[in-house]
Amino acid sequence: MSALVYDAAFCCVDLPTPDEYLATPEAASSQAGAMLEFIAADPAVVGAMRFNWRSSSAEALTAAKAALCADATDGEFYALLNAMAPDDILGRGATDSRGTPERWGRIPRFYVRHLQDRLVPPALQDRMIAEADARTPGNQFEVHDIDTSHFPNAAGMAQFVEVLDRVGQSLS
Repeated sequence: MSALVYDAAFCCVDLPTPDEYLATPEAASSQAGAMLEFIAADPAVVGAMRFNWRSSSAEALTAAKAALCADATDGEFYALLNAMAPDDILGRGATDSRGTPERWGRIPRFYVRHLQDRLVPPALQDRMIAEADARTPGNQFEVHDIDTSHFPNAAGMAQFVEVLDRVGQSLS
C-alpha cells in the first residue's frame, strides 16, 4: 500500500508555496533566514542557490546549528553540514507545491511533527496539517510527534525510526 510521510515538511494547501507559508504568523519564529549567511554566489549568475556549508564564520555556524539541529552535538551538526549539497534549485520555495484532492487527497498521509523545530516551527506544521485535513476530511493526517529539532540528533533519529516502523506496520 502507498502512503505519504511528511517529516516536518511543507504541505502546501491553502497557500501555494513554502515561501508564502514562511511569511505567515505561524512561521514568525522560523530561523530559516540563518541559511542566507551561507550563500556563496549570486543566484542570478549561477542559476542555483549556491551555499558554502564550510563557512568559517562562528556567528553563521552558531545560527545554523540553532536553526537546524539545536539539540545535536557539534559533531552531529558538522556531519550534517558535510552531507548537505552545495546547490539548491533556484526558486524551489516559490514553486506551486499544492496537491490536488483527487490525487494527493486519496493516499494515506502521515505527518511527523518535530516539536523543537526552528526551521518549520510546530505552529506552522499544525497549520498545514489542519488545512490538509480540512481539504480532505475523509483522509486526514495521522500525526506523530518526536521531541527533536528539524534535523534529528541520534536520539531523535531513533524516535523517527520508531515512528516509521509503526507507520509501516499500520499499512501492512
